[in-house]
Amino acid sequence: MTKRQSASMEDYLEAVEVLDAGAGPVRAKEVSALLGVKMPSVTAAMKRLSEDKLVLYEKYGKIRLTSAGRKAARNVCRRHDVLCRFLVDILGMDAESADRDACRMEHSISPAALERMDRFLEFSGSGSGKTRRGAGVAAGVAKRRKAKERVYAGGESGDCGRDG
Repeated sequence: MTKRQSASMEDYLEAVEVLDAGAGPVRAKEVSALLGVKMPSVTAAMKRLSEDKLVLYEKYGKIRLTSAGRKAARNVCRRHDVLCRFLVDILGMDAESADRDACRMEHSISPAALERMDRFLEFSGSGSGKTRRGAGVAAGVAKRRKAKERVYAGGESGDCGRDG
C-alpha cells in the first residue's frame, strides 16, 4: 500500500493527471503554470514523487504517472469531484467557489465522510453512476483540455493553484 502524500504532493499528482488526460506528455513547465509555482518547486516535488515511485521523471524530461501514481492521483480527483458535486448540487454553491473549496477540503476529508457524501449524492440523484461516467467524464476531459490550452496560452494558474 502506498503511503498517503502531503496535500502539496497530492496537488502535484492531481496536476499531472489533469494535464495528462489524453493531451500528450506532461512537462514540468505545464505543472508549474497550472499550479502557479516556480520550476524549482516542481523539480523538487517530481524528484520526491519519483523516489516514492509515483512518477517517472528525468530532469528536463517528460513526467508520467506510474500505476501507483495514477491510482493516487485518481483518488485525489475522485475526492475533488465528490466534494465539488456536493457543494454545488446539495449546498447550492457556485461552481467556481465550490471548486476552490473542494481543492482545499480534498486533502483532509476522511474516507468515511467522502463515502457518505457520495452515497448521499447518489440518493439525491446528483451522483448516479450514469452522471459520473457520462457527463462527468466528458466535463473532466474538457476541463483537462482547457487546462493544457491555458498553460500554452500563458493564462492564469489552474483550479488548485497556490495562494501567494
